[in-house]
Amino acid sequence: MTGTGGGRFIDFVLTFQGKSAEQQAREILQRVDELLAEGASGVGITYSANFDQTQEIRGIYADGGWDTGTAGANQASVMAAMEALERTDRTDLQGKVRVVPITTMTYSDFGGMTFDQVIDRDMSAIAELLADGWDVLGWINDPASGRYAVGGGVAASVYQEDPTRALSRAQSERIQDALAALARG
Repeated sequence: MTGTGGGRFIDFVLTFQGKSAEQQAREILQRVDELLAEGASGVGITYSANFDQTQEIRGIYADGGWDTGTAGANQASVMAAMEALERTDRTDLQGKVRVVPITTMTYSDFGGMTFDQVIDRDMSAIAELLADGWDVLGWINDPASGRYAVGGGVAASVYQEDPTRALSRAQSERIQDALAALARG
């Protein structure tokens, strides 16, 4: 999708089998370099976040920061490696790369919102980045499925424990559809 400022939502296949978090982070930053060279204002990458992470990440960017301090397993370890590279080898990318959270679960509640309202807010945040001329990479782990890497792993486990705290199948499909629509433009 091209926003009013020219940003595009781009499917980005990043498989993780046999790759360290740093190798995956380097692949992301290589694509970031390409998109910045093509004129993007900045580049974001989708990230499955819990509600608290989403709040924290957005707050850091709203305050003009760039280092979200994201930590954890799976995608979080890749985001941590990406930001570690921005602190060392790739300081030129500070402020030009963003983690774009899509809330997939919570450990407590959704701050007075319904989960559907949180999903709407997340999709609006992506649209705002696009409108500001940022390209957003829609992370896909499995090219055969074509599904965005949103809501697996920890969120699936939390759903088994308490379905009110993680994406339902319907909410997951809603996010997949919304991201696919952005990619189609």
